[in-house]
Order: sequence, then structure tokens, then C-alpha cells
Amino acid sequence: MHAPEATLSVLAPFEAYQAARVDFAQGVAGLASAGRAQQPSHEVDASEKMIAALEASDTVGANVTALLMDPAPSVQRTAMIAMGRMCGQSLALCQQLCTTENLRLTLSRVALGAAPSLLRAALFLLYTCASTSAEAARELVDLG
Repeated sequence: MHAPEATLSVLAPFEAYQAARVDFAQGVAGLASAGRAQQPSHEVDASEKMIAALEASDTVGANVTALLMDPAPSVQRTAMIAMGRMCGQSLALCQQLCTTENLRLTLSRVALGAAPSLLRAALFLLYTCASTSAEAARELVDLG
């Protein structure tokens, strides 16, 4: 095996892991917007059922929140979009996701002058947190 082939075989699992993290965050974002027009359903209350399932989950918030600290900007961006969509759909999810630590971490992305796509995702998350929860809005003001 030549050196380039060895490098490719070693990197493949890491690339698969990164792709899986992005897929997870995209899937959660899709669930949060399941009742919208781009994903039609024959059930009248499909969106409400999906949001209720997300609210009842003990692990969704922790798993998506962990992706905010991921070293890959694409994973962070997708996690912020997923969190923003969930916050925009449910006050309970917003309260679960818009913790002081998550808000502080998201604000740091804005303050550091992140890449434009990451900056847009961060601003989207901050906007949905503040517009959904008065408590999160006060926390954002306090954080500066």
C-alpha cells in the first residue's frame, strides 16, 4: 500500500463521522419543519405531533447542542439552523435549547467574525431564541 492510499483509508472513517453529524443535524432541522409546505402530509396535526415528539425526547437537545462545539464549521452551522427551527416552533424547545451557555457560544461566533454562512446561522438562532422566549431575549441583552 502506498502512502496516499494509506492516508485515504485512514481518513475515510473520519469523513464518514463528519458527514453523519451533518446528516443528524439536517434530519433534526427537517423534523422541526415537518409541517411546512415543502414537506406535505395528509395528517392535519403532523407538525404538532412532530414537535411534541421532539419536546418529549430526552436527548435531542443535548445531541444538537453538542454539535455547536464541533470543530467543523459546517456541523456548527447545521446545528444552529436545526436549533433555530426548533426554537421557532416551540417555546418548550426554545427554553431547552436557549441556555446561557448556548447563547454565549453562539454570540462568540458572531463576535469572532465567523464565515458568512456560519454568521447567518448564528444570527438566525439568536433571532429565533429572542423572538420566541422573553427570557432568552433578556439573557441575550445581559450577555451583550
